[in-house]
Amino acid sequence: FVCFGLKTCCFAASAACLLRRLFRVFTEAMRFKYLVSCADDSRPRSGTQSVWPNMKIKKWWQTPPVTYTFKSHEQPAMIGSPGVPDHPYRRKVFYALVGIVLAITGGMQNGLLTAVLPQLQGSLALTPAEGGWILVTYNMVNACMSMLLFKCRQQFGLARFIRAIIFALVLCNLIQVTTHSYHSELLARGISGLAASGMNALALFYFIQAMPMKWRLKGIACSISLSQVALPFARAIAPTLMDDGNLQAVFWLQLGMSLNVLVLVSLLPLPHGYTQKAISKTDLVSLLCFALGVAALCAFFVQGRIVWWDKIELGQLLLVALIGLGITLLIELNRKEPMIKLDWLRSKELLWLGLTAAFLRMVMSEQNVGSAGLLTALGMGNTQMVTYYWVLTAGALTGLAVTLWLMEPQNLKPPVMLAFFCIAVGAFLDVGANSLTRPSQTYVSQFLIAMASVCFVGPLMIEGILRAFSKRPAHIITFIALFGLSQTIGGLLGSAALSAFLTIRTKEHLTRFGEQLSSTDPTVAARIQAYAAQYQGVIGDGAMRQSQGVASVVAQAQQQATVLAYNDSFWLFGLVATCGFLFVSAEWAYYKYHGTSHMAPVLAELARKKAKK
Repeated sequence: FVCFGLKTCCFAASAACLLRRLFRVFTEAMRFKYLVSCADDSRPRSGTQSVWPNMKIKKWWQTPPVTYTFKSHEQPAMIGSPGVPDHPYRRKVFYALVGIVLAITGGMQNGLLTAVLPQLQGSLALTPAEGGWILVTYNMVNACMSMLLFKCRQQFGLARFIRAIIFALVLCNLIQVTTHSYHSELLARGISGLAASGMNALALFYFIQAMPMKWRLKGIACSISLSQVALPFARAIAPTLMDDGNLQAVFWLQLGMSLNVLVLVSLLPLPHGYTQKAISKTDLVSLLCFALGVAALCAFFVQGRIVWWDKIELGQLLLVALIGLGITLLIELNRKEPMIKLDWLRSKELLWLGLTAAFLRMVMSEQNVGSAGLLTALGMGNTQMVTYYWVLTAGALTGLAVTLWLMEPQNLKPPVMLAFFCIAVGAFLDVGANSLTRPSQTYVSQFLIAMASVCFVGPLMIEGILRAFSKRPAHIITFIALFGLSQTIGGLLGSAALSAFLTIRTKEHLTRFGEQLSSTDPTVAARIQAYAAQYQGVIGDGAMRQSQGVASVVAQAQQQATVLAYNDSFWLFGLVATCGFLFVSAEWAYYKYHGTSHMAPVLAELARKKAKK
């Protein structure tokens, strides 16, 4: 009933809005046709263009028509981004609401995939390795496409970019609704990764339109953080959608959300921007090699934790990754105008930024694999963990609010310090778990770690954007590549490393238990007899009852070894996060003592460029 209600609401809203705009189809088509024709002009347009002469803004929800002339402070920040006119207050509110919908929809593509992957494997009768390829397909496309989409937006314009992204979003959900096979699921997840990457950029643009100049950086942080909030939110609602064991409710919900996005973006489009020729043949070769290397690296980390690391196929994947990324570096090193600015990428400030982002994403595996994995190992299913994920959603929203409160362009370190601190405290609170641990006992620790998952993303992204613009707008694609890799590869690497650590520690604890357990030990013998007695009414053969008793003792030892391994991982993550907190705090205290900040040179350069302009 709940699933039917969700689907009905989504489609009713979409149908109502589409019918409302049916009589305006021709005029909208003419508007898009003009915008596409403008995108083919490589010259920046600063004068007045007209679709309908003397057209004026008559409704508060309308965006400025193409006849609008941008003022100096309303010009697009770079080629391929929209202009930022002085919108009325009510239109800004609706830009913010559409931005929220876009960010959550983009985040739900990954969140729902993670939530329903075990059920999807079961419904398609897949092996764990085949199920891993579904996750690989999404992550490798999502990590590779950000650079290509940036270039396409500059060359073909916003109108074509938006239509392509919305089409991809609707298409991937239609494939999932209408087909049900392994290969169609791989295709749908690949397109979904492309759409999610574009949706993040769209959400960012909508938040920029909604915010005044002084809050614009906080709007950017809000857009990227809301996509993180969508991950636990998807896990919280997934059990309700799958209450009858049918995955179609999840697919219908995604399709309804994509149709809502289509309607909202049509009702409230972005202002136009400028275009230029941005894609060369060398760019395509470099992007192809980069995508090949990143895809192989994603497959290496995902499949390694499933099939273990000694398989020859994993070595082949790693070799392909090294070759692809190596060719990309060779191409970029020998170009007069490289797409990836390797000289800037090698600077200590950017390397430290990328390592910090990757390190924090790796440490976040304490929640994604550590705590959730422990509860799953103890027999907790999705239904028993609904409240757990609602707590995580509340923690992520709290982290968003705290980040917006603490974040200032002059001082971006406090939110990052808070993230390390929350991870350290949460990890140490989880130490001491046992076989009787239940989700309610982890609410406080996981609330803190969910806060940390949002606290660091926005400030680090803002720092990278400011550093890129202090050089040249062309440097932004280098930061996009760095930040995307740090989040995707960092998350996969953290999960793979933690899984390997847990496997090794579990075997070590189980070996130690095996040395201590002996059937001649009176305590062990009594426990075996107690378990064997439980099968007396079911199994008549005494020898078989004895073997069942031994199997029960071994299973209990296995569970205890698993719990101890998770406790070891919590200790490890707590110590690592503490070291990170101390290091970042020492850097912040150093700049505080000298009365400056690590962003002072960057902000000074930006102010100089603005004054010169």
